[in-house]
Amino acid sequence: MALLATDQTSTPLRALIWLAAIQRTDGSFPQNSWIDGTAYWSGLQLDQIAFPILLAWWLHKRGALGLFSSSRERLRAPLRA
Repeated sequence: MALLATDQTSTPLRALIWLAAIQRTDGSFPQNSWIDGTAYWSGLQLDQIAFPILLAWWLHKRGALGLFSSSRERLRAPLRA
């Protein structure tokens, strides 16, 4: 988000693509993970779900999603319990 505040979009876009790649099948994201996406914490907090959605929205508002929206990497809405 700090990079977006300075009008930099390439690194936030790469981060969003990475987040989409490690998103779980239920729509959630690991709270903490290694760079390869392997989770090492099993907690679930609002910020870990909200951040990727907010990042995608901010990139969209800046017209910086590039090919993300038409690529295989897409964010899925979390499943409700």
